[in-house]
Amino acid sequence: MDGFDRELRRLREDVARAAQLRARLKAMRPRREPLAEKERVLAELRAGAEEDVERLEGGSLARFFFSLTGSLEERLERETEEARAAAVKHDAVRRELRDLEADILASTSELDALRGCEQRYAEAVERKAEALKSAGAPCAPALEQLEQKLAAAALERRELEEAVRAGEEAESAACAALDCLESASTLGTLDVLGGGLMVNMAKFEQIDEAQDQLEKLGVALRRFSTELCELGEGLQLEIDSSTCFADIFLDNIFTDAMVRSLVWDAGQDVSGILDRIRERLGGLRPELERSRSVESGLNAEYERLVLGE
Repeated sequence: MDGFDRELRRLREDVARAAQLRARLKAMRPRREPLAEKERVLAELRAGAEEDVERLEGGSLARFFFSLTGSLEERLERETEEARAAAVKHDAVRRELRDLEADILASTSELDALRGCEQRYAEAVERKAEALKSAGAPCAPALEQLEQKLAAAALERRELEEAVRAGEEAESAACAALDCLESASTLGTLDVLGGGLMVNMAKFEQIDEAQDQLEKLGVALRRFSTELCELGEGLQLEIDSSTCFADIFLDNIFTDAMVRSLVWDAGQDVSGILDRIRERLGGLRPELERSRSVESGLNAEYERLVLGE
């Protein structure tokens, strides 16, 4: 088993190093853009200060004016000091930015070289586990039991991840639909108050967009409900069949008041659905974290058993 153990130790070090590099990059990357902007601003200030010095040293009107007033030397000294200070600040930030970019590049390159190390480590652990079971090692029965628990935990975690992802998509669709409905409602009020043709056209454009968003929401809700059913839950989330704007503006019997009523009712429906989506997501997310924690603990126990720790 010595060959297995040496490979596992090396891969374990790679996995730890990859995690360290990801943490470093996560800390460094958000700093780059603000620092680059600061460098850009200081570069402009430096260039402006150096131009001021050049004007006073050359044959500019500014030099002529300050010569007449007898303050050229004083003015030139002050501008030179300001240019020097601007250069010092700019050089410092430029060095910091250059060092940061070099660190990001080095860490990214090293992380790229380690790509896939987690998968290789998991495969090496699995190979040793199979070897231990084949050899009839004392830990073999415990390994088999843990494998069954891990399979169940992984299945639960995947189902919860799919449910949360579907819920977040439904939440996003509901928010988009509600935004359109609120805009249509506002424009409808303006129209009633005498907004004119442009407001009326904008209102129906928003109604068209709302209808598109409601159709997308319907698809997202069906997916979310399906995922919840797979978890053994019966939460049904559907849009009321009356929430539909097709052909509203093609039928002259519909008044502005009726259109506003439909928009209002639809907004209430979607708002209620959004609340229910968020309520369920609020329960699913802790469940997902718990499931991941259980799976992580089982994996750690499995690795300890395989490695003989």
